[in-house]
Amino acid sequence: CIRDRAMSDLKGLITYANPSFIKLWGFDRESEILGLSNKELGGSPKKIAEIMDAVRKSGSWSGKDTAKKKDGTLFDIYLTANLVKDSKGLPLCVTATFVDITEQEKVKKQLLQSESKAKILFDYSPMIIWEEDFSEVKSFFNELRQKGIKDYRAYFDAAPDKVKKLASLVQVTQVNQKSLDFYGVSSLEELRTNLPDWFMEDSWEVFKEELIALAEGEWEFNGEIRVRTPRGEIKHLSMHLAVPPHFINTLEVVLVSFMDITEIKENEGILREKERQITEYSSRLEQKVAERTKELRISQAKLVEANKLAKIGHWSLDDSEKGVKWSEGLYEIYGLEKKTQISKKVFFEKIRFDDPEDISRRIDAINRGEIMDDIEYRIIDGKGNEKYIRSIHRPPIDNGQGKGKTQFGVIQDITRQKSVENQLVMALEKEQELNELKSRFVSMASHEFRTPLAAILSSIHLIEKYKDLGAIDKL
Repeated sequence: CIRDRAMSDLKGLITYANPSFIKLWGFDRESEILGLSNKELGGSPKKIAEIMDAVRKSGSWSGKDTAKKKDGTLFDIYLTANLVKDSKGLPLCVTATFVDITEQEKVKKQLLQSESKAKILFDYSPMIIWEEDFSEVKSFFNELRQKGIKDYRAYFDAAPDKVKKLASLVQVTQVNQKSLDFYGVSSLEELRTNLPDWFMEDSWEVFKEELIALAEGEWEFNGEIRVRTPRGEIKHLSMHLAVPPHFINTLEVVLVSFMDITEIKENEGILREKERQITEYSSRLEQKVAERTKELRISQAKLVEANKLAKIGHWSLDDSEKGVKWSEGLYEIYGLEKKTQISKKVFFEKIRFDDPEDISRRIDAINRGEIMDDIEYRIIDGKGNEKYIRSIHRPPIDNGQGKGKTQFGVIQDITRQKSVENQLVMALEKEQELNELKSRFVSMASHEFRTPLAAILSSIHLIEKYKDLGAIDKL
């Protein structure tokens, strides 16, 4: 959190104040504070002098004091002052951090005045609440500070056994009924006896962070911790530690509250698993879509190639869109550039039909959604080539959800087919003509042959008749 910070020279004259400090003391800008004596900002000049002497001698001082705002209002603060030295160990200045504990002091007084009520609230709170004594831990911190140790994280990382040692120095002095019910014990003594068994290995890491926060002068700490209940259940707890202002110097009273968030954690686990499954499914789906897209592109390429080979194109007309859509093959069939904007006017300007009026009627009928029969017709395409076309039109289909209808049509270039048909017709006509010539020739030849054969047959008949009469010479 952002704290009120200020800096003074060795005489106690303010040389720096952060915005939070300026606001807390009721000033408008830093220039109003710079050069003021810290005795002018404190409630008791004598106490300020004692603090400065202590800082010069020991290098630091921390504790409660009274401060005075610009308008003369007094308020309670918790002050931590440190002596800053140069590389040669000579003192340079004094830095100080301030915590406004006015409200805490008021709360403290109110709590002391209503101790019985607080006791009821403590015992019957729906949260797990412990009152702990960290005074021996505080003494250990003081020893470390006297040894010049300031980097508490590095210290505990290098000496993890100290974490468990300090845990044994913490005394649980009070717990509420919710705590006893949660752990399934009947007394505070029973809870103290079994507490080490309920800590899990990762619990020590959380306790280490708690110790670091307290050693650095923090009076609040939040974290999450796992514990094992006597029933063997693993529970997730949200932990909040707070040091009452009256006990900041001694840590004799530290309040720790816990909230069971096991169900939340389990739901988070379920949610993470669902997210993992969704991510995995999404990945598979993307892969499947990529595969299907690749297959579709291949199929589309094959279809385009097949349409080219078969000289087929198609068109579609959608009620929800403007204009007709043509396939690539259709532009090739009609001999038009692909960038050509298709319209009825352009269609008849670029292409010549044997019966343009009939084609125009058919186009208008299609635009009205009427069903048309399939037809074949001859055209001169946009490039001047004569072609024969077969047009196949299918009834409109519903797009669904009230989005209108779509019509489809297929156009096929049957020029080659027509050419083959014409060649076959011509070949058939020639065949018929040859057959007719053959019949006439046979008929004529037969007539010519029949005339001399009749005379010969007659002579043979006379010879047979007269050979027995000895009158062959008469013949």
